[in-house]
Amino acid sequence: MPTIGPRAEIEKGMAGVRTDLYQTMLKNLVEQSRFLDETG
Repeated sequence: MPTIGPRAEIEKGMAGVRTDLYQTMLKNLVEQSRFLDETG
């Protein structure tokens, strides 16, 4: 499952504080969704 980053990054701050981590999580969700859609 996607997270907001590796453990070390998660410990640095929450998604609301670290918007870069939140954006990374969203990007990962999109990539996974596209892969699942393409592979059925």
